[in-house]
Amino acid sequence: TIHTNTITISNEDTYYLTIHCTDKAVNSSENYYSPQIVLSKELPSVSIEIITENEDENTYFSKEKVEVIIRVFDDYFDESRVKVTATDKMATDINGKMIALTDDDIIPDFSQDASWTEGKNADGKTFNSAKITFVTEARYSFDAEYENATGSTSGANCSFVIDRTGPKN
Repeated sequence: TIHTNTITISNEDTYYLTIHCTDKAVNSSENYYSPQIVLSKELPSVSIEIITENEDENTYFSKEKVEVIIRVFDDYFDESRVKVTATDKMATDINGKMIALTDDDIIPDFSQDASWTEGKNADGKTFNSAKITFVTEARYSFDAEYENATGSTSGANCSFVIDRTGPKN
């Protein structure tokens, strides 16, 4: 005989179900452990910030490195759900020749093993952030996308240029 039951979950939270059965003859089943169940009505959001000491700088930088911080706002953050991809895979070398770049060239030191840290913004909202450091002279353009456990997505993009080579006469 098959018996069914319905469980209604209405509060936002993370849930795990454990199910165990015993029949009339007192025979017991093994425990069943459900995968994680997340109920969240809040949409995630992603932001990208270029760290700069000079308020006048915008998207062109001549310094040795440029640091970018990606922030993901989601109460049930899972770093494996963050995808960072290059959107412009061309750069100009020091001789002015256009060269093709790979994602690894454009997004250095960033992988699913990125060092994510948790913080709170001024409104007290929790976020997770990771820093990417860029050092090579190039035009950079990339997207950061996040899909939460309920399938809702958010993304942001960032573009800038590192140019330490002066103009030639």
